[in-house]
Amino acid sequence: MTRKQILIAFAASTSMLAAQAMAQDYTPAQNFYDLSDQPETGMFVQGGSKPGEGGAPPPKGEVQMQEVVVGPATFSINYPVFDSFDALPDDVEYIREPIQSFTRPEGDTHYYEVVLVDSMNVSWVQAAILAQAEGGYLASITTPEENAFLFGLVDDDKYYWQFPDDYTSDSHYRIKIGPFLGGVRVSDTEDSLDGWQWLSGEEWTYSNWAQNLNDGVIDRDPRDNTQPNGKGNQNVMGFGELNVPVPTWGDYWDTVAQYGKRGMPSGYNRGFVIEYDAMPN
Repeated sequence: MTRKQILIAFAASTSMLAAQAMAQDYTPAQNFYDLSDQPETGMFVQGGSKPGEGGAPPPKGEVQMQEVVVGPATFSINYPVFDSFDALPDDVEYIREPIQSFTRPEGDTHYYEVVLVDSMNVSWVQAAILAQAEGGYLASITTPEENAFLFGLVDDDKYYWQFPDDYTSDSHYRIKIGPFLGGVRVSDTEDSLDGWQWLSGEEWTYSNWAQNLNDGVIDRDPRDNTQPNGKGNQNVMGFGELNVPVPTWGDYWDTVAQYGKRGMPSGYNRGFVIEYDAMPN
């Protein structure tokens, strides 16, 4: 069976299941900025400080704890955020792909920009702030058609980071973490399906979480890999969670690929998708 045939069969099987289940050193950059002057985005930074303000700077490699509000969620973090792509440190290597348009079933046209991060050091929170600074947000997916379109933009191994065999004690069975999307969980209930919201504010009416297959090809993890599993406070999401690039979603730690404080067991990430309601200038 070819890879294309596998993915077609996989998409059909997961659609049915979904219907049923539904530390590297660095110099802290100069941008612990308060973005609260942009309330219309629902996204800003509070706490933290600009260098030279509010006392001595933190030691190299450390950032004082700050609260970052991203849409409906608040994150307590001790790593920097960046208020523009120009503010990213030199060791963040990225490519901004050409913007693509898609007319949604509702009739409106949105615009999507894939950002490939070859250096694997931009977290979900950092990506969300960058997207907001560009006038967009991490992509929200509200229909199967939009999901298929977005996956078509990132259906390439270069956008997925794969756990190596020796990364953790159980190796994570070489599953892949795909590009970040704009879903965030704001509930602390035991049901990991509860509380998911889109940064765009759109209603969460469609889901395409990965389902356990254990087929030895697309899903080589012998554990039940049904998503979201909420394990370890995994409160953000993106494509992936299986062994090949897939159009389904997985939940991830917000510490995955964070610039300034990286390491096991969170893993890494190779990109994210920005969505715009209008074509950016």
